[in-house]
Amino acid sequence: QLRPLVRADYDFLVLPLSDAQWASLQAVFPYGVCDYSKPGRGKQPNETWLTYDDGSGGVVYGGRNLPGVEKRQAYGWAAPSFRSLLQQ
Repeated sequence: QLRPLVRADYDFLVLPLSDAQWASLQAVFPYGVCDYSKPGRGKQPNETWLTYDDGSGGVVYGGRNLPGVEKRQAYGWAAPSFRSLLQQ
């Protein structure tokens, strides 16, 4: 959601905005700037999509373990495929 530009909002700057800078800012943002005190368009609270209970509060156990990590998979950024990038 947008709110109009208010020159006083930019008084925290070390050097105040000149009239030309203020006019430039208004030209760049003619409809205003983001109002971060309000939720964005289409935003809603997060919802948990996964649960491990059986509906009565008891935890459901089961399933199967994930496979182990093979030795060559544990390199991450140190993997040979990234060496050329890391040497730059």
